[in-house]
Amino acid sequence: HRKQPHPRHTAANASSCTPLESYNHAPAPAPSSQRVSEVFVCCRVWCCQPYIWKELSRKDDWATLSSKPKPWMHAQTFSRLHTPFINSLPALERQLRPYLPRRKVAQHQQRRSSQARAAMSTAWGKSVIQPATGKQSAVVFIFHGLGDSGEGLSSIGPGLKLPHVKFIYPTAPEIAVTMSGGIKRNAWFDIAHPDLMGVRDEPSVAASVGYVKELVAAEVAAGTPESRIVLAGFSQGGHITLRTTSQLTRPLAGAIGLGTWCEAPSQAVPEAVQQMPVFVGHGAEDPLVPVALAEQTAAGLRKAGLRNVELHKYRGLGHSTNAEELGDVRAFLLRVIPDAPPTRDEVEGMSVKELRALLGSRGISTLGFLEKREFMDAALAAIR
Repeated sequence: HRKQPHPRHTAANASSCTPLESYNHAPAPAPSSQRVSEVFVCCRVWCCQPYIWKELSRKDDWATLSSKPKPWMHAQTFSRLHTPFINSLPALERQLRPYLPRRKVAQHQQRRSSQARAAMSTAWGKSVIQPATGKQSAVVFIFHGLGDSGEGLSSIGPGLKLPHVKFIYPTAPEIAVTMSGGIKRNAWFDIAHPDLMGVRDEPSVAASVGYVKELVAAEVAAGTPESRIVLAGFSQGGHITLRTTSQLTRPLAGAIGLGTWCEAPSQAVPEAVQQMPVFVGHGAEDPLVPVALAEQTAAGLRKAGLRNVELHKYRGLGHSTNAEELGDVRAFLLRVIPDAPPTRDEVEGMSVKELRALLGSRGISTLGFLEKREFMDAALAAIR
């Protein structure tokens, strides 16, 4: 498609070309730091935005490039033909970092950070609340990852089968995310750089950590002690969970970070928090957050003074969760917020639904039970 440049991209019209059009049709210029920056920004902006990832038939790929020189069509075709290259953008930036104009990148990040701080001043998203199916004695907060919502993780709680736990799934506000080309997504903070352990928008991180502390304070005021509250999060939500944990002055029951990362705290955690249990779970084949970052995270938390940090790695798991990991999470929760057995009077006052949930949490099958008396007898036998 380089043999016959489109008339629109002649030297006379070069000033009107977008970066991607110039890259596709103009002859390659001599290497320079400015050119490297333009190519990198072009790849990120035009190839990493979800709304342009559309399928084109293979027979039309090159015809589209030569006969229909529209920027969005170039981006569609480029993203389809070079998906492996797109997935390696973080590695690409590490290689090109010495050639990037640092001053311009810093100004770009500062501009994005100011936009994120402005968005953080808006209302937080709606929280999904799942009341305990039995007698409530604990609360677990679960924070979602980038672009997700509380509703997106709301299937986790029922799957853990913990009738004494109330699950709360907060939702982050919509902010412009730099790594997504400025698209507004639900995010706890802006990510302006592929180096996850590097620079980030600290004001928005601080705002999210403050919001988490407010949620915990509200549950404490409602009657749940701090020793019966657990913070959990996936990916970006896990980062906020671990950052909040490292800044606590009073311990909670525990913290869980899945598929996440967190830099080592700048200050040692207070002595009162050092015994707080922390569960770090990570997929060994995670392509977005490499497992090496989970190892660094666990090591940094231990170095900061947290003594009960356990790291679990799961073979074959990517940037997600699976039954094995959630099974370990359930065991961790039963250890840090065990369900106190109900008294005989409480069992006799339960409904059939509550009795079934109690028996199910203890692994007792209710198949074939028809009368309430059968459920009650089995429950009374289980608590002896």
